[in-house]
Amino acid sequence: MNIETLKSKLLDAQKGNKTAYNDFLNQIQQYIRLRVQKKIFDKNDHEDVIQNILIGIHRSLLTFHPSKKLTPWINAIIEFKSIDYIRKKTSIRTRELQATDDEVTNLPAISNTDYEMIDLINSLPKKYSEPILLTKVQGFSTKEAALKMKLKENALRTRLSRGIKELKRLIKEINHE
Repeated sequence: MNIETLKSKLLDAQKGNKTAYNDFLNQIQQYIRLRVQKKIFDKNDHEDVIQNILIGIHRSLLTFHPSKKLTPWINAIIEFKSIDYIRKKTSIRTRELQATDDEVTNLPAISNTDYEMIDLINSLPKKYSEPILLTKVQGFSTKEAALKMKLKENALRTRLSRGIKELKRLIKEINHE
C-alpha cells in the first residue's frame, strides 16, 4: 500500500473520479482490516466494524485536506468507529452482567492492552475522555481538538489535564488491587 498513491486517489475521488474512489476503497480495506484485528476483541464483529469505517470514510471524504497526511486522517476514523463499537459492546455487556452469577463468571477475559486502555479512558466522563482520545490516541493538536469539540483551546487543555490526572488515578487504583 503506497500512501502517496492512495492520497492521490483520494484527492481524485474528492473531485468526483469514481474509479479512483473505488480503487482507494479497495486498497485501503487491507490496512483497515489489520487495524481492526488489533483493536476489536470479538472476531465475529470485524466485518461490521470495517463496513462502518468505510461508511465513515465516505461521509468524511470532503473533510480531508490535501495539505494533511492521509494516515492520521484514516486512523482517526478507524479509532472513532472502533470506539463507537466498544461503547456499544460495553453497554450491551453491562446489561448482560446484570444476569446471573454463572453468566458473569463465564465471560471471556480481555487481554488486549489497547482495548483495556480505551475501555479505561471511556470509563471517564465524556468531557475528559474525548480530549484524551482526540489528542493522545488520534494525534490531533489541542487546537484541532478544541475546534472539533467546539471549545476554547484553554478549556480543552484543562479538561485534558484533569482527564489525564483521573486516568493516572484509575491506573494506580487498578495496580494496587
